[in-house]
Amino acid sequence: MSSDLADLRRRYQPVTLAKEVDADTSYALWLGLDGKEPGEPIEDLAQEPLTVILGEARSGKTTELKLAAERNAAAGQNWFFLRIEDLVAAESQGDAAIALAIDAARESAFIDWKNGKTDAVFLLDAVDEAKIQRASDYRRAVRKFQTALGKEFHRIRMILSCRVSEWRPRDDLEPLKALLPHLARPTKIDPSKAEPTVALVQIIPLDEERLKILAQHRGIPGVGKFIQAIKEADATDFAGRPADAIELMEIWQRQGRLGTLTELVSENIDRKLVEDAAAYLGSPTISADRARKGAERLAAAAILCGTSNFRVVCVVRSFGTDGAVI
Repeated sequence: MSSDLADLRRRYQPVTLAKEVDADTSYALWLGLDGKEPGEPIEDLAQEPLTVILGEARSGKTTELKLAAERNAAAGQNWFFLRIEDLVAAESQGDAAIALAIDAARESAFIDWKNGKTDAVFLLDAVDEAKIQRASDYRRAVRKFQTALGKEFHRIRMILSCRVSEWRPRDDLEPLKALLPHLARPTKIDPSKAEPTVALVQIIPLDEERLKILAQHRGIPGVGKFIQAIKEADATDFAGRPADAIELMEIWQRQGRLGTLTELVSENIDRKLVEDAAAYLGSPTISADRARKGAERLAAAAILCGTSNFRVVCVVRSFGTDGAVI
């Protein structure tokens, strides 16, 4: 198993769209119900034909899918991880497309499975990233995946992940619903369901115990004091997302303190403007200062207009080295 990743065995719960229970997604409330840990493990999700995991950016979706695939493969199960965007990019068709998308170390296991008769679980990561260039790329990847598996498609179950802000229930569910009749049947039959449906779940934020495991994995000294500092800074929402929790740990190691919530939010924004832009675009095309000013203007527009979505009609790279900011 990947030694640089902490296996936190995250839990998942059904997505609810009711606005009045949105507060229940906060880190502080995932402490257990009646002594029982909330949610269910990914192995339970894999009993359904098709599940979509929704989560915020930096909530650990990719890491959890990778670790689940490694953990179950090590136990002799047919679990395979692949990125949907790799299917989009693959020029090959059929088995070759799948082979290019999965880990090279699992290619022989995939061939063995396809030549056998047992079921398999495929973990397809990042619907949102598959749609970065064109929304139609995601649909094309789903069709390519089904075509590649051909007559063996009835022996698989699928788990997909997507950033919750980029999930479009009507458009993104349509190609998945078309797959349901062709997938493996649920391992547990629910008499209340006439036909299988696409299960939508959300990844539960880190609880205190998992945060401790992550901190210990990264060699953070004084874990108890670190957890207390998070509570005092009212930064539990940050701590619920692994990537942000790791940033808190880096601040703790560097400064010996976390600072105020305002300071943490400001530093988090600055880092995302630089690191996230580099991850998606390569070298940033504008300075960090101008990116910050642009983000502030977008934030003001979002608040004043009551929207969080903006249609960008220009090509990013056309701005030049330090072009105008929105």
